[in-house]
Amino acid sequence: RVVGTRSLLPQVLDTNTALKTACDVIVVGPDLDKSTGKALLQGANHHGVLTICDECGRFAEHSIITLTRHNDRIGFEVDTGTAQANGLLFSSALLELALRVTP
Repeated sequence: RVVGTRSLLPQVLDTNTALKTACDVIVVGPDLDKSTGKALLQGANHHGVLTICDECGRFAEHSIITLTRHNDRIGFEVDTGTAQANGLLFSSALLELALRVTP
C-alpha cells in the first residue's frame, strides 16, 4: 500500500529480524508474550525505529508511544527521551494531544 510517497508493507517480526533494515515502525499489541515484546521493543530502540505499544502494559515502558483506552476513547503517551535517543522528534502540536509526555 502506498501512502504519500512511501510504500507500507506490514511484516510479522521476530526477535531475530534485522530491525535496522526491516522497518521504520513497530506496533506491538497485548497478545504478545512479555519476553518477545520486550525484546522487540528494546531491539528496535537501538535502531531508530518508532515503537508503538497498543495496550501492552506489561512492557510498555520500552516503547516510544503507548496507546491507551479511557472509557470509549483512545489516548496516547509519548516517551520523548527514548524518541530523541533514537533520532526521532515530535511536533509540539502532537505532544499537546498526548495524555502524558515523559522526558
